[in-house]
Amino acid sequence: MHSETRTIVRELSHKHPPSSFYSAGEFFRSLHKCAKAETKAYSYRQLSLDLGFAATNLLHLIVQGKRPLTEKAADRIVDALKLDKEESRYFMALAKLTRGKESAERAQSFREALEIRGSMLSSRLEPSQHSYYSESHHAVIREMLLLPDFQHDPAWIAERIRPRISAEEAEASLKLLEKLELIRYDEGAGRWVQTNVSVSSGSEEVTPMVRSYHEMVIPEVLEALKSEDVDRRSVSGLVLSVNSTQFEQIKQEMELFQQRLLELEMDRSSGQPRQVVKVNVQLYPATSPSP
Repeated sequence: MHSETRTIVRELSHKHPPSSFYSAGEFFRSLHKCAKAETKAYSYRQLSLDLGFAATNLLHLIVQGKRPLTEKAADRIVDALKLDKEESRYFMALAKLTRGKESAERAQSFREALEIRGSMLSSRLEPSQHSYYSESHHAVIREMLLLPDFQHDPAWIAERIRPRISAEEAEASLKLLEKLELIRYDEGAGRWVQTNVSVSSGSEEVTPMVRSYHEMVIPEVLEALKSEDVDRRSVSGLVLSVNSTQFEQIKQEMELFQQRLLELEMDRSSGQPRQVVKVNVQLYPATSPSP
């Protein structure tokens, strides 16, 4: 029985890996729920056994947030589940998060976990590739490649993209994306294809080129407010009074939200993409800080 359930749990951890969750507790809760669906009498005590521990309520206490997950215990779980290198790194970051006592310590651990998770989802641009951000339409054209009706004709691209560009600009963009190795021409399919799933400059990396990209996007938002019907856009805002700790927590929530959107984009269960959209999230001071 023990060897059978351990195999089940191991398979489930590969089907729903740690990187699908934002806390160790959520990961263990999912393992228990899924294992219980296959073995009705499955308990948290059995899960403890399957993860290399004695039959105790340790994992249930971690799920409830009442016990931390030590580094030694996390190592044992990684071995029991036979997680790969990246999933192991992320799981160890989640374990570290359970041990944080101060808000600043937890914030740093959470940021580390997001950084690892982000690297698993995207390919970070090298400094030499930052010309990708020199024009806002480069990113849009790269995403257009995923549209079922995409045509590599620059005139077709120029006609479809918003804001409008010239056919010459579209052709130059394709050449740049190919030079940066972000797209390639697939001879068999007879069309351009992406070389990676997603691209990121890094959550903390703000070069002059990236800053310029954000400056270019702001006028596009204003134009969308005027030209797009309300059912084709979503623009909202909040004004909040916060302290420094809450400010950092909001930044973390925004990073988390963006990671979730990347995952949502990669989920094709509801069908193929039909259009390219931009999601812009901003946070900035509206007053100077109080002493």
